[in-house]
Amino acid sequence: MRSAARTAVGILVSAGLLLLLARQVEVGEIREALGDVRWSLIAAVVVLYFVGAWLRAVRWRLLFREPDRLALGHLFAATLVGYMGNNLRRPVSAKSPGPTSPGGGGISPWGMSSGPSSWIGSWTS
Repeated sequence: MRSAARTAVGILVSAGLLLLLARQVEVGEIREALGDVRWSLIAAVVVLYFVGAWLRAVRWRLLFREPDRLALGHLFAATLVGYMGNNLRRPVSAKSPGPTSPGGGGISPWGMSSGPSSWIGSWTS
């Protein structure tokens, strides 16, 4: 029950903030801007993003002594969580961007060490 209440509060806060934002945005400008978007390029970039993440997961698997013990799908998910950590951390560490700045780089190995069920639960609760 506690988790459901937390989720409900999160949804309500998000909906309220979206409504505040929507009141300040001109819908016509958004439609005009989206009309100029080349959706084929957006689709290509999304595909390349996930291919790159998959290849990095393969690289992670090759770095371990016993790669057969690690499911590639779990490594892929951990890589995406690492990307998310970098994206969330980047605005905070904007003064020192790069591989030495703290961020999602430590999240991927952490996620792999405990398995997907534990880190997915920790991010969603």
